Amino acid sequence: MNFAARAFRTPRIWSNRELSRFASIYTGEVIKVSAWQDKDKEGSTYSQYFSSCAGYMISNFNGHQGGLQGWQNEIFLNLEKPSPEEHRLRYDVVFNHTTLEHVWDFRIAVRTLTELSRDTVILVVPWLQPLHTTYGDYWRFSPHATARLLAEQGFTPLYLSWNTDRGCAVYVFCIASRHPERWRKQFGVFGAAPDLDVTRALEGDFAGRHIFDAADAALDG
Repeated sequence: MNFAARAFRTPRIWSNRELSRFASIYTGEVIKVSAWQDKDKEGSTYSQYFSSCAGYMISNFNGHQGGLQGWQNEIFLNLEKPSPEEHRLRYDVVFNHTTLEHVWDFRIAVRTLTELSRDTVILVVPWLQPLHTTYGDYWRFSPHATARLLAEQGFTPLYLSWNTDRGCAVYVFCIASRHPERWRKQFGVFGAAPDLDVTRALEGDFAGRHIFDAADAALDG
């Protein structure tokens, strides 16, 4: 695998592993927003991660990427518009993976995502990543920004992490809930306190600390 491919693929695999630690604990209705074909890029679909859920939906939007697929469990959703009334507070889990960087009005998009959820939002966003598309690649989100964007919509971060692979793009993975008290026991098992302190940089564990190793990683192959 060449360096450029590794730099993009590694954080995807990492975020898949993070999701696999938690997805099976959710038993309610799940929607994967901006799902495209719902593929995890490792030969599986994200629907398979949520093995205990009562129902699984996806959303897509018109465009060069992520257009409607015509599946029975699919809805049309424009993240730059308020959520459809019939879908507000309909889902127990709203899952969105590396979409917000492509949405110009990302604050509206975050509000739309949270409007869909009656409990949990699982969000994966890039923090440090090269330009990677021709159809709009506008934003990057630090761990602090990710937590605050969800908190502004009334969601408490339960779990927040990022990959630390040398010379690779950095993703931020966040789980937040409207009802954090429901999840204290479950998330304690994974070592993440509900009142998570995102200032891990004080201990030298800051997001992106290995990005400057890219040159060495390239030499290593």
